[in-house]
Amino acid sequence: MLNQTVKIEKVAEELIMKLGKRIFVLCALCLGSVYTASAEDTTWNFNDSLDYSGKNWGNSINISQRGQNVEISAWADTNKKGKIQNGIVANNEHGLLAYNRDDVEWYEHTIDNVTNSDMLLFSFDQAVSLTGLNLGWGFDYQTGQSDISMAGFDSLPSLHGKTWSEVVSLATFSLSLANVSVGSTQQTGITTEAKYWLVGAYNSVFGTTSGAAGGNDGFKLLSLTTHSKEPTGEVSAPATGVLMAGLIAMFVYRRRDR
Repeated sequence: MLNQTVKIEKVAEELIMKLGKRIFVLCALCLGSVYTASAEDTTWNFNDSLDYSGKNWGNSINISQRGQNVEISAWADTNKKGKIQNGIVANNEHGLLAYNRDDVEWYEHTIDNVTNSDMLLFSFDQAVSLTGLNLGWGFDYQTGQSDISMAGFDSLPSLHGKTWSEVVSLATFSLSLANVSVGSTQQTGITTEAKYWLVGAYNSVFGTTSGAAGGNDGFKLLSLTTHSKEPTGEVSAPATGVLMAGLIAMFVYRRRDR
């Protein structure tokens, strides 16, 4: 009877070992696939038909894809006092445009710094890093390229009636890029994540960079590329897989030590 019990336990142990190995491999595959998916970037294209909340002062554009959402609005330091007011955000086949309240010239629909500093505010529903941008149209009187400034915020910045210097002082990150070309994705090198991002024509208060100069830049934004970490707040699939594999391994080795 004792020998029979030992044989049954041995068979059970071998079965658990085989099953454990298969589950461990399955968990490892799941782990790899989930991490690969979480590492993918999201590209937001702005030359398509977009959802407007009207086309008046203070309007916005809303875009949703891959479970993420962003609201876009336009701002500029207008009214001849350098104080920020909302504008109108729009788009065409070249991407996003911006109108401010002082625009009277031919370049008035570009995101420019010729008479004012135009900025677009991107409000995401989760923190992202801006890893790349692509211009659909741009000009610089000297190089034919555009200089660009960006800033990220953890909480929604108050813009109306402020100066850009006051606004950028609240940023968790700011950066300027020089000589961004049209037609190819410019990698920003940004790894900082934020829920709110300003992107606009070069303004030195956001940070200076070699080769950048204000007063002669304008562009239309064709696309943005963002990256976000895996959502928190619940046990992730990779963590669950590792935990399951660990428990199986512990059970098997405890059986073998008996």
